[in-house]
Amino acid sequence: MQKSILSHVREATSEVGFNRLCWQLASCSGKDEAPRSFKSHYSSFARAVSKLRSDARIRETSRRLRSQEEFINDYPHKSRDPSVRRMRIQLLPLLVQCNEAPVKRFSIAENESFALRELALPPHDVAIWLDFERRLVACAASVDCHPAWVALLVLVRALTATFSSLSGSRKSVLRKKKAPEFHVTTTSSWTSSMAACRELGVPDLSRLVDELQDKFFELVPPETLRFLRLKSWIRSHVDLDSNGPARMHESSLNELARRWPDQMAAYSRETRRSGWALGPGRVFEKKVLHQLVDRHALEPFKYLHPK
Repeated sequence: MQKSILSHVREATSEVGFNRLCWQLASCSGKDEAPRSFKSHYSSFARAVSKLRSDARIRETSRRLRSQEEFINDYPHKSRDPSVRRMRIQLLPLLVQCNEAPVKRFSIAENESFALRELALPPHDVAIWLDFERRLVACAASVDCHPAWVALLVLVRALTATFSSLSGSRKSVLRKKKAPEFHVTTTSSWTSSMAACRELGVPDLSRLVDELQDKFFELVPPETLRFLRLKSWIRSHVDLDSNGPARMHESSLNELARRWPDQMAAYSRETRRSGWALGPGRVFEKKVLHQLVDRHALEPFKYLHPK
């Protein structure tokens, strides 16, 4: 097992997904069909990876998914149930094609705002943003209160207010009904405002914008923002807010059935009871299809690298 893992990791041109490689090796040994046999294989695989890692022969990292492409390629293999994995491999590429989600539960702005409200910054970071705000105000006369300058000042002030509220007790802030929030339509609102300010040709403002950009992306790395966009898309198709298991939105399942009836026919059955109609006399196997996307999609994924 260790030899096979080491060979695949060393021959790969990029990082190797832990779960993806586990299923790949299970397929080679014929242990990818029955849940019980795969469970045994998974335990052996995990022990082998742990041994290789402790011997410093491979390196393991963990991160969240960052794109729909990674969602299609890596997420199906997170399941240890062969039938769920097969369903995800078949249907997730189709779900990704439903870019215009029938239900838009949370926008990118709302997801980014939620993530920033979860940050608990030390006081000196808040002071840095207060200084940015002060220096921006000092540039007002130089730019004659240009709209680009105003837009950037609004963003900085909103961010400063959010971080100022979070610099105290985190629990007390989260209990407030009207705690300041940082809303952003996407990061383009920041990048476009900063680019427009640079074009004004004011040296002091341009230097300040460069510092702002570095600090903003240090605070919320592009990798994090890509995950938030993916999370926003997932939440438009899946109910992750209710207690209990995640549930696919009815409208998303109907859209899949409308556009790909043949593929969805395998997940429906004849019935006279009311339900989500796939066609005359047929309803979805809801218990099965609700496993198409679960909460594990938002958790960190393991990746293997050569040492």
